[in-house]
Amino acid sequence: MAVASSSQSDLRPDHAAGALSELAEQLRSMAANDNLDDHDAIRLVTDVRDRLFKTEPHQSSVLIADPATSGEVRYDAMLGALAEEVSMRHGHLVPPWASTPERFLKPWWFVSPYPAQRTIAFREAPGPYAARGVFIARRSLERT
Repeated sequence: MAVASSSQSDLRPDHAAGALSELAEQLRSMAANDNLDDHDAIRLVTDVRDRLFKTEPHQSSVLIADPATSGEVRYDAMLGALAEEVSMRHGHLVPPWASTPERFLKPWWFVSPYPAQRTIAFREAPGPYAARGVFIARRSLERT
């Protein structure tokens, strides 16, 4: 199942189990074909985030499985942040893989290329993202 073409309805348990792994694989595949930019990556992350937020709390416990690397450190940090955010939302412990050093960025990444947006991102970035050095405005993570 490709993340971009998946259903927008509630995620079935089998889809929840593989959501982050599929996202990492899709990011890796697109990057390998030079067919990935930050806008596409954010769109994919936002789609998976939205679907995982709609899962039942017992389904999100499958985030314990390490999705492996996407091949891009910025997106790996976002995957770690996403896992922490969903885990916290559903009352689970953060999976250990999400807190490994390779899931944190130095230097920080301000997702927007526009300087005026960086101040907003610095102020609004959800905690799990900011802690990993990923500064993105909260509304950029929400489906419109």
